[in-house]
Amino acid sequence: MSLTYVVGVPGCGKSTLLRTTTQGLDRVRHGRVADALFNHDDPVGYELGRGLTMFAGTDQLPANAYADVMEFLQGSDPALPILGEGHRLGTIRFFRQVRDLGRPVNVVHLICPKPLQLERLRNRGNESDVNWTTITPARKRWLATRGKRVGYLKRNGHVTHRINADTPLQGQARRLRRIAGL
Repeated sequence: MSLTYVVGVPGCGKSTLLRTTTQGLDRVRHGRVADALFNHDDPVGYELGRGLTMFAGTDQLPANAYADVMEFLQGSDPALPILGEGHRLGTIRFFRQVRDLGRPVNVVHLICPKPLQLERLRNRGNESDVNWTTITPARKRWLATRGKRVGYLKRNGHVTHRINADTPLQGQARRLRRIAGL
């Protein structure tokens, strides 16, 4: 199955979307960089990130976790989908290496209007460095915007999707489940 990776600006709801998407599934730590997801006793997929009770995303992994993630991907069940989000692994290099392992890659860009992003950041009391909320989002938009970038991703075996953050969360989660094959 594929890797489905959600990118978007800080505060757009990536972690909330993945937490809602995996709600009701049991989690069992699978190595140092992922959790296995189960529906009762049946394995249904994996989520990359740190083993916390709520979806932590890849940003919670140590900076040197890249090799561990690649090792996990090589040893994981290829029939099960993998979910991920966060800036640490949301790179063309990572997506290319996942594809080279034989896993299709779905890049999901969570589109968030600026007023909604600012409201969410205020509501969670975010005291992020200005660079985190201005420079980093530009890097992530590069991965999933129209034009040459989408063409680049598609030519290299990746599929891009767009989900609007200002639509109802349950609808976003249903769409992400369909994209990921959960």
